Amino acid sequence: MPQSWSEISRDALQAATVLHDKHPRSSISRAYYAAFSAAVWLMWQQHGVPVAGKRETPQHREMPKLLEQLLYKKGQRISRDCRQAMRLLYNYRLNADYQSSRGHYYANDARNARILASSVMKHCGVIP
Repeated sequence: MPQSWSEISRDALQAATVLHDKHPRSSISRAYYAAFSAAVWLMWQQHGVPVAGKRETPQHREMPKLLEQLLYKKGQRISRDCRQAMRLLYNYRLNADYQSSRGHYYANDARNARILASSVMKHCGVIP
């Protein structure tokens, strides 16, 4: 059964929480995708069509700026905070995926990633 982007977002955040203690690197990845999916859901809500040609999502590097543009009407502070949160989450994910030498930081990063993802999800309207 197909899922909406909001359901994918909530599912990814739940997975990030479950994975936190034993698999912090995977938790970071799931937290990032929770926020990314929330932003995609917001785009679909505002535009009603795929945002990147045949793809349903924009490129990951573009998401912070797109999210800021989508949330600008809600206030400059919120949009800047969300843009920064997406950038941090993307960096956490890249580090977790490609920097194996940083193992001792992953637990803190996983906790911070879940906090950032929840914030983005709230601003996008995926969670209360």
